[in-house]
Amino acid sequence: MQFKEPFRGSFKPRLKRDTIAKIYYAKEILQARLENPPLLSELAQQVGVSETTLQKGFQMQFGTTVFGYLTNQRMEQAYQLLKNSALTVAEVANIVGYFHLGHFAVAPWAIPSVAVGIALKFNQDFTSWALLESAQSNLI
Repeated sequence: MQFKEPFRGSFKPRLKRDTIAKIYYAKEILQARLENPPLLSELAQQVGVSETTLQKGFQMQFGTTVFGYLTNQRMEQAYQLLKNSALTVAEVANIVGYFHLGHFAVAPWAIPSVAVGIALKFNQDFTSWALLESAQSNLI
């Protein structure tokens, strides 16, 4: 009698329903606290899972890391603020949780819509123009 070796390649681990609910709860917490998010360890403890489970579950459920999700949400909020308000880029950076303008200067270029929002603002104030030039030079 021969034993067949199990097929290895398409196996994807599954999460329990209650773990999935905890991952979604973590997402809600991040969304509510964009400007001051908890540390990964705090978030994991708050929802009742390990850091590893939180990271893996987030990747499985949302196709991105916890940090990637947080960054994308911040940039989406920044884009909406830039597009729909008279706020400067510096003000928007503070609102979405970037207290050092230099950190915000590089982050948006990974998300084209936010880069466009900043580009549209550069005619309105010198701070925005300087930010645009700074971010572009950092990419080269």
